[in-house]
Amino acid sequence: MNYLAHIYLSYHNDDILIGNFAADFLRNKEVKKLEESQINGVLLHRLIDAYTDIHPTVKKSTKRLRSIQGKYAPVVSDIIFDFVLAKHWDQLHPTPLNTFKNQVYERLDKQLHLIPKKTSEKIHHMIRGDFIRSYESIDGIHSVFERMDRRTSFPSKFMEATEQLIQAEQAFTEDFMDFFPMMQAKAQAFLQGLALNYTWD
Repeated sequence: MNYLAHIYLSYHNDDILIGNFAADFLRNKEVKKLEESQINGVLLHRLIDAYTDIHPTVKKSTKRLRSIQGKYAPVVSDIIFDFVLAKHWDQLHPTPLNTFKNQVYERLDKQLHLIPKKTSEKIHHMIRGDFIRSYESIDGIHSVFERMDRRTSFPSKFMEATEQLIQAEQAFTEDFMDFFPMMQAKAQAFLQGLALNYTWD
């Protein structure tokens, strides 16, 4: 799961959203300084990543990519899943994607003061660049892979990932549609557990 899926799975909880979204940019010592509610967002992020990594349906997608992408296959799979989520958004969420993403940008922007400055600046830059738009088209996804190719320190085949997506889009879509309801259930159970703990404290 990549940025868009993590946002979706935060289910409109602002503290969960900022922790979930910022998790990959934060060091452990920075996480420990967050408020408990934001730390719960980081924990949700880690749950999503762990469940995604071990799920057999996701492994089908990564296996499809492995011959070309090698160790980067799970990373590419995550990005492709965000593309599928964006493309089929109207089937999966009641709010139109353009409205949803603008609401998310506003909510994230209001929370940036709660996280370390370096991370908040990075996220602010992403918001200004309308990062979700990249998942809404093949050209946008290709630009994501181009940026990844420039950033990586090791040899990669990210520039071939777009063609892999085009050739097997239906298979990736079927994998995502099979997997995502189970991921939603996991995330909802986590959030419901937090609510129950809060009720009894």
